[in-house]
Amino acid sequence: MAGLLSVSRTAVWKHIRLLKEVGFTVEARTGKGYRLTQVPDLLLPVLIQARLKTQIIGRSIHHFPQIESTNTKARELAEQGAPEGTLVVAEYQTRGKGRMSRPWESPAGQNLLFSLILRPILPPQQTFNLILLVSVALCRSIQVETNLELKIKWPNDLYFQKKKLAGLLAEFAAESDRLNYVIIGVGLNVNWAPAALPEDAQPATSILQETGIRTSRLKILASFLSGMEQLYRQAQREGYHFIKQAWDHYSLT
Repeated sequence: MAGLLSVSRTAVWKHIRLLKEVGFTVEARTGKGYRLTQVPDLLLPVLIQARLKTQIIGRSIHHFPQIESTNTKARELAEQGAPEGTLVVAEYQTRGKGRMSRPWESPAGQNLLFSLILRPILPPQQTFNLILLVSVALCRSIQVETNLELKIKWPNDLYFQKKKLAGLLAEFAAESDRLNYVIIGVGLNVNWAPAALPEDAQPATSILQETGIRTSRLKILASFLSGMEQLYRQAQREGYHFIKQAWDHYSLT
């Protein structure tokens, strides 16, 4: 391997050690080298981007093992000029929030917690179009990866059989006639064990609870980002009129 990469054996060993430290399982075989046997279900930028062929969405990714809130960090990055499509993703949030500043609880490393920075050419009063866009893209990606058909409860919740599976939170900065940026935050219950779901929350569920199978968060996230880019680029070309019909298909009301 060292010869193939034109580096020293010590350099190879150091990189293998780093992979192990972040959760990769690597076997060492004397005289044969190394074998990667397991990839961790971590939302690392290199693992996400390896699954993407997008040009805008997810080309810049900021990953945090722990963060106060992905929306808060995304807003900070947007104010600093982060490009459109920048993704902020976390394994755990200490102060996750939903609509009306309600707390959003989630255990570490089990669910999808991320925020997306968009810079659409839209007046502020049309921000809801982006919420529709993200909701539809998320429903489609979950159905592709899990066969669960979700419903959207206006304005920003995704349900499966009357139980909440995901929530969206949109925040934006604007001038009088144009959006400067929009932050769309998503919290999706993926591998949260049924017994761990909070008793005091509104009826909630997770993909694990509904399917009985642990699902790759990477697969769902990559599927969403790819689908989101397709819808977003279509909206840029044609306008947002088409998304209302798509949203109606999933509407709970």
